[in-house]
This record gives sequence, structure tokens and C-alpha cells, in this order.
Amino acid sequence: MQKEDNDTSSSQDKIHTSSQLSKSRIFKARLATFFGFFQIGILVFAWSTGTFQLRSQLGLDGESGDSIFGMIALAIGVGGAIGCFGFGKLIDKYGPRKIISICYLVSPLTLVALGFANAVTFAIAGAFMMGLLRGATDTAINMHGVEVERHYGKPIMASFHAAFPVGGFIGGLIGSALATKFVDSAVVSFSILGISMLILSFFVIDWVLKPEELLSKTADLNPQHTNASKASLKVITIMVAFGTVLLGSYLSEGAVVDWGQEFVRRVTETSAAAAALAVTFYSGASFIGRICADKLAELLGSKAVIIICSLLTLTGLIVLLTIPSLYLFYLGFALIGLGLSAIPPLMLSSAGRIDPANAGLNIGIVSGVGYVGLLAGPAFIALIVHNVSISWMPILPLALMLIVAICGPALMRFAPEFRRAGGSGKCPFHSKSKEKTIA
Repeated sequence: MQKEDNDTSSSQDKIHTSSQLSKSRIFKARLATFFGFFQIGILVFAWSTGTFQLRSQLGLDGESGDSIFGMIALAIGVGGAIGCFGFGKLIDKYGPRKIISICYLVSPLTLVALGFANAVTFAIAGAFMMGLLRGATDTAINMHGVEVERHYGKPIMASFHAAFPVGGFIGGLIGSALATKFVDSAVVSFSILGISMLILSFFVIDWVLKPEELLSKTADLNPQHTNASKASLKVITIMVAFGTVLLGSYLSEGAVVDWGQEFVRRVTETSAAAAALAVTFYSGASFIGRICADKLAELLGSKAVIIICSLLTLTGLIVLLTIPSLYLFYLGFALIGLGLSAIPPLMLSSAGRIDPANAGLNIGIVSGVGYVGLLAGPAFIALIVHNVSISWMPILPLALMLIVAICGPALMRFAPEFRRAGGSGKCPFHSKSKEKTIA
């Protein structure tokens, strides 16, 4: 018994505080987090801007191929949800470094493999693996982001998420350019972007925080919040509620990524390259929103930012539903990008701060429930496209974003807030005026 106590004490002694790690070490960990979101952005938008080529490669052109393509997109959602739910507890147990290392190296290879798909079954299997690794990466890198955020003692999660649209913008531009040259095959575009990400991964894996470099689970929390570490039923219920709100956000994102290019191409009767540019506008606007979101949340509060973002998204979706114009569609996609930009990072940061001892599990629950939007969304949207018209594709995201606008702000009161600049610094997440005790 005494030996166990000594081992526990020794293990706790190894836990770092932000003052014990050098600024350069924490900065490298921050860069490693940026890269994770950047890689996800590259891979997701490589897929998005390559859907026309992949459909041609598989013989799924036009309306006749919509249902089968919906199954391929559905496989990404299924894999993503399983990846989120399945890896959260492992990340809490072993730390994010091991999971991140595997995901950074294997994820790009799934995109390359998908580019060589010459049968629907192969494409579905490849899409499932891509989704599984995306879900695992998403959960691990968000948990790592919460840890880095705690080291800095200020809100920076939205800036991490800004790396996702940067990757999407670059991947979208490259994918759009390659779409004009390789119209009937996704092999070249998927291979170039996938192999590039694999090479870059080798350089940043060592920058991820090691288990002994993670902060103590309660080092910077107000004592009123430390009893949440028991992963009570109430905390889990709150996480499911966070995830349900994210479902609307993720489904809207999935609609843009999976169906955006085809929607613009067929409704406006434009070229595949011009249609792919709409998705690129979405990604660029999302980047702008996320680099501003941390400051806006500090100035206006998280509730106000989520309300504003929901209204922007709703406006963009209404434009897509009512005005069939290529250039106004570009505007609509940009508004959707701005609107969706801050909702996931604010929700996931809040979930991670509520209970750092179970941050991986909680983020996995929130992301997993949210990924149901990616899982169920393609099936419902394919049903709308097949039975009504692709011009009605935005109607489901529109309905769900109304729920986000109403319920999202109400949930933010459960998360302890960061202190504003000039506070004591002893409890960077705590604000007496804005908190609600969990237990």
C-alpha cells in the first residue's frame, strides 16, 4: 500500500505546470495543434473538391448516382462518430500524443487509397477509414488544444480551429486547379495532397506534448469545479446536450463539404471548377471567422458570439435556397463559413474545461454526437435530393441551425470562463459572474 502511495506521489511529481515548461516548448506544442487542424482541413477539402472526379471515376454521374454517392458520404459520418466515441477514453488514459502520432501518419494514406477506388465497395471502405481517423484525430487534437490552452491561460481554441479552413482553402485551391486538368479521376489530386501531408507529419509529431508535460487535472480550476472529475451522469448529460447542438453545425458543414460543389454546379449550370470555388469561399470565410472568434468571445461573451454566428449561417442558407446565382452563391457560402466558424471551437473548449480529468472522454462525446450530423446528414440530404431536388439541399441545415441559435447560448453557462486580462491568474477559467456549478 505504501509503495502504491509512493508511486502515485512520484507520478504526480512528474506533472508539469506552465511555468516549468519553456516558452519554446509550449509554442511548439501550439504549432503541433495548429498542424492537426490544418491536416484535417487539407484532407476534408481535398475530398470535397474531388467529389466530381471521384463520382466520374466510379460512374456515379448526375442524378442517377446521387443515392450511391450518399452512401459513400454516409460512411465518412459513421467512421467519424465511431472514431470520436471510441478513442476519447484511450486519450484520457494514455495521453493525446500516441493517438495523434498514429492519426497524423495514417490519415493521409487513406485519402491516397480513396483516390485509387475503382469500385463502390472500395470507396465506401476508404471513406469509412477516412472518417474513423478524422474522428480520432478531431478528438485527440481538441483535447491537446485544451491542454495547450490551459498552459497559456487564455482562450486560443478558435485560433487552433482557424487552421482547419486554412488547410481547406489551400486544399480547395489545389483541388480546384487539379479538377480542371484531371476531370475523370481523383488519383492525382488525392495522391498529391495526401503524400504532402504525410511528409509534413514526420516533422511535427515530436512537438506534441508528452504525458508528463500535461498539466495537473485540477491545477488551474476553481475548487467548485474539481468535483466534476468523477464523470457524473449530470456532466455526461451536459456533454450530450453540447453534442446535440453541434449536430446542427456539423450537418451544415457536411452539407457544404459533401454536396456543395454538386449543388452549385447543377443549380447554376456552371463548370465543376467554378462550383468548387464556392467551397473554397466557405473555407476562406471560416478562417476569417475563427481568427476573430477568441477576441469576440472575450469582448461579447460566448453566448452572443454563438447567436451572431447562427444568424449569419441562417442568412447564407436562405440565400442558397432563394437566389440561384453563382456569385450570390459565393456570398452565401462565405456567410455560412463565417457563421459556422466559431460554434465548434467554443463548444469543444467549454466541454474540455468543465472536467479536465475526463477531457478526452467529454470531447469524444460532444464530437461523437455532433458527428451524427455527418452520419445522418448525407442520408437525409440524399433523400431530399433524390425525391425533391438538389436545389432544396440547404433546407435541413436551415432547420437545425434554428435549434442551434436557441439552445447553444443556454448551454454555455455551464462552462467556467477564462479570467480577463489583469485577473489574478490563479484561476484562468473561473469567472464568478458567469459560472454555473456542475455538481
